[in-house]
This record gives sequence, structure tokens and C-alpha cells, in this order.
Amino acid sequence: MMSEQRKQPEKRRRWTAKAKMEVVLEGLKGEETIAELCRRHGITQSMYYEWQETMLKAGLEGLTHSGKSSREAELEKQLKQAERTIGRLTMENELYQKKTDWIAARRKKP
Repeated sequence: MMSEQRKQPEKRRRWTAKAKMEVVLEGLKGEETIAELCRRHGITQSMYYEWQETMLKAGLEGLTHSGKSSREAELEKQLKQAERTIGRLTMENELYQKKTDWIAARRKKP
């Protein structure tokens, strides 16, 4: 019948990284079960475990690369390679310029 009201779906909550971390840390304390924690925060257990895995991976990555992410480490590696290439090309360009100047000077002599 038309008199039945349809339940409107609740808007999904946007969780900040800090809020996610706080929930995961609460779970790691072990003061309540993960199920109770998830009910209290209105999240699924699978969401909690996804956040936990992401947080632990990020922590491990931070410890592995002296506080830098693997992306930062890779970008630094690429930057050093680019700097070496620029240095080599600059030297080659200077040598080429000296050579062309020398050739031009020799051609002007009678």
C-alpha cells in the first residue's frame, strides 16, 4: 500500500584519516571487542580491518624508508637520475660549444 513509508538510507559518513586512526587504535587497545567497537562507531568489522591493515602498512613503510613513503623514495631516486643526466648534458653542451667556437676561430684565420 501507499501508506507504507520507505526508509530513507542514511547518508554515508566521511571519516577523516585521524578519526580512522583513532578507531583503529581503540581496537588495538583491546578494551572491548572489535564487534562492540564497530557497533559503537557505526562501521562494519570489515571496514575496521581494512583501516587497520592500511594503517599498519603505512607505519611499516614509514619505518622502512626512514620516514619516507616508497613513492617519495622512488621520486628521489628519479630526481637524482635526472640531475646526473642534466649534469652530463651540460658538460657535453659546453664541450660542443667550445669545439664550435674553436672551429669558427680557425676558419676566420687567413
